Amino acid sequence: LPCPRLVGAFCGSMVGGVIANKLGRRTSTVIAGVISLLAPVASSFSNTLPLLCVLRGVLGIGLGLAAVVVPLYVSEGAPSDKRGVLGTIFQLAITTGILLGYVAAIIFDDVTHGWRYMFGIGAVPGLLLLLHTPIMPESQQWLAGRSLDGEAAMLINSPDSKGNKFGDLLLPVNRRAFWVGILLCITQQLTGINAFMYFSPAIFTAAGFSSPLLATIGLGAWNVITTLIGTFFVERLGRRPLILGGTIVMAVSSTLLGLAYIFIKGSAVGIISVILLLIFVAGFEAGDGPLFWVVANEIFDPSVREAGASIMNATTWICNLALSLSFLPATQALGNAPPMLFFGGLGFVCVALLWAFLPETKGKADKY
Repeated sequence: LPCPRLVGAFCGSMVGGVIANKLGRRTSTVIAGVISLLAPVASSFSNTLPLLCVLRGVLGIGLGLAAVVVPLYVSEGAPSDKRGVLGTIFQLAITTGILLGYVAAIIFDDVTHGWRYMFGIGAVPGLLLLLHTPIMPESQQWLAGRSLDGEAAMLINSPDSKGNKFGDLLLPVNRRAFWVGILLCITQQLTGINAFMYFSPAIFTAAGFSSPLLATIGLGAWNVITTLIGTFFVERLGRRPLILGGTIVMAVSSTLLGLAYIFIKGSAVGIISVILLLIFVAGFEAGDGPLFWVVANEIFDPSVREAGASIMNATTWICNLALSLSFLPATQALGNAPPMLFFGGLGFVCVALLWAFLPETKGKADKY
């Protein structure tokens, strides 16, 4: 069932920037919260697989919308010296949700119709989001942009005018930020994080764990803890060093794991796999995992930020979907080593490109 959710998230991301631009960040958050509340509840009462797939797709729309609007709201509302820390909280919420999902899987594993309860619990994040919106002020940058509508209308036919359209991302002034954003998406999604997470039960089984599901709870906890690395250092070291360092750790871990599958046999490869899995996750959560949500908004000029946020998020969901559909067939056809070596090689390519083109956005002040 991940595929309908990912397709829905792609759609939600594509319209997220438009909705955020037209209705504001607060109203967009309310819409995302309503969808994220109602879709899981409806899923828990579903009686047919097609209906369940449709409802998971609807939930994905809410997730995609939230993934655009929430980091965008934080980037515009937080003080420049706190923006990195507050931006990483979004990833911390994601990793906490993953951990709680693992816990729920254990709790309801042997419960009759336990899957219904698990889907129903998925409504809690949407409820929390809605409960937060009454005390959530509208983005001052969005309000400032609305107040300039009259002036913008006078300039709309000017060749120098800038609108918040997808095509404007390819204008010379925005082109570098656009391609850096795409590079960040590839680094976050196609260097293997979701493959590692999907593959983790098999890794734990090979290492001799009697209950791989319980071991994944430990992995989920590690996921949360290592996210705090990025939160702690983002304003101390900056975005660029953490992303570069984290990507290097990921690339080395994937490459070593691929080589381990080739050259090491027996139970030793299972133990080595677990160690490299934990190191990989730490690199991801210290770098591009949480900092993507920060940098993907900071690199864009405010005039195209909504469009940029939409495209960046939509690209991550497409990459996630591609990996979800291709990883297991690839391992079945080629074995475990080649996909891991591919992730490692791509990681090193991303390091080189990020080193050349990724700007430091720490302390960047917006201008409207």
